[in-house]
Amino acid sequence: MPSPATQRTLPAATARLPLAARRAPVACLAALLLAACGTFGGLSTEKREELAEFQRRAKLYLEGRKWDTALRMVDKGLAIDPQDYNLRAVQGACLFELRNQDPDNLRRAEVVLDAVYQERDPEDHRPYLLFDYAKVKQELGRLHQARAHVLERETTNQDLTDSERTVRRARADEHQRRALECWAAASVAFDALIDREELLRFAHKGLMEIAVERGDYAGAVAHAEACLTRNTTEQEAARAVIAETMTPGFEIEKRKELQDLIEQELRIRAALAEMYYGRGQYADAVTQLDLVLRADPGRSTDYYNRAKALEELGRIDDARRDYEKFLGTTNLPNDDDKVQRAFRFTQPG
Repeated sequence: MPSPATQRTLPAATARLPLAARRAPVACLAALLLAACGTFGGLSTEKREELAEFQRRAKLYLEGRKWDTALRMVDKGLAIDPQDYNLRAVQGACLFELRNQDPDNLRRAEVVLDAVYQERDPEDHRPYLLFDYAKVKQELGRLHQARAHVLERETTNQDLTDSERTVRRARADEHQRRALECWAAASVAFDALIDREELLRFAHKGLMEIAVERGDYAGAVAHAEACLTRNTTEQEAARAVIAETMTPGFEIEKRKELQDLIEQELRIRAALAEMYYGRGQYADAVTQLDLVLRADPGRSTDYYNRAKALEELGRIDDARRDYEKFLGTTNLPNDDDKVQRAFRFTQPG
């Protein structure tokens, strides 16, 4: 299954209709006419064609990960139709991807996607809009929680006055509240995708990550397993296509897609193993890491994690072998805590 970015298509006129209009044929026809007028009213044929070309180019540059160029196409298109749904959605997605270049881009993405999201009910949005909106809210939630944790740690500073400590605690509570609000909004969008059976693998992965952040172990495991189920289905489909295709270019594309699926599977299984270990389910953790290391024997950290679980299970010889494999493959410095622990465990006596 392609990534969400490759599934972006220009919205048809009916995509602008509200939910009620789609449920009544007469109202639907009237709304369709209004939507068409709202989109193209006053635009010449030349301008409509120019707008469509900017839409097409923005989408292609987004899929090609050329975010800045895509934004230039968006700006040109929005100069023609400032309310264009597709272009604003691409704008929000690009700003999110450029958040590491400028932290303010995350806020800009939120403003853009919030405005588009509020125009319709979740079930009426294009799937890529829901996904990008959810990603932005999820990331904002993570940042708010990280800030809350910093402020909470600061309250333990003995040099603070009672007043300063109270202020920091209040700010921490506010950031935690905003984190929960962001994750709730992201969850609504991800749930809408699941209800519609669209982008299932990505939606379950997002919900798993949110559940982990919130400390919801049962929810995280459930979504991780659902993500793996969907991942397996898509791997099987990709392998079937690869076996049958006679087109080299298409086969290369499907093989890359299959490799992306395999890498995601390994990341999800490693995350599951970490959750199982944290809950004392050491045998379940080992089972997941067995699958990970069978598929990719070069994952150094997973040898370390499996060794810890094996150690808890009393399988000392197996744990020692994994610690030795970790030491033989890791790039961590010798004074790293993990390296020191593994080294001590492998020493005689």
